[in-house]
Amino acid sequence: MNKTEQVFIKQRQKRINKWSIIFIPLIAIIVLNVLWLFMKVPNFINPSVIVNEITAQVVKQSRLETMAVFLPIVVILFYILLFVIVGILFLSMRLEKKYLKIINKLKALNH
Repeated sequence: MNKTEQVFIKQRQKRINKWSIIFIPLIAIIVLNVLWLFMKVPNFINPSVIVNEITAQVVKQSRLETMAVFLPIVVILFYILLFVIVGILFLSMRLEKKYLKIINKLKALNH
């Protein structure tokens, strides 16, 4: 392996070690946030609450107006998140291709 590949592998090992430390707390924060929303602000996350309020005609006009304003923002943020996820997948596949080249090079050296 040349120097660049050795540096690349060391950097990758550091990233993997950092990710394993961050992963569990990150998932816990997301789960707790969803649970908190269900308990404290169910109309932000539970559509059946809003449907029941609209059916019973107890939903406030100001809440409907706020929701109407936030809907396009949420949709835009969803697509931004989708682009970020696809970008991360693209980068990870590019790194995987680099790993495979290193592995193939090492296999060729061993034979």
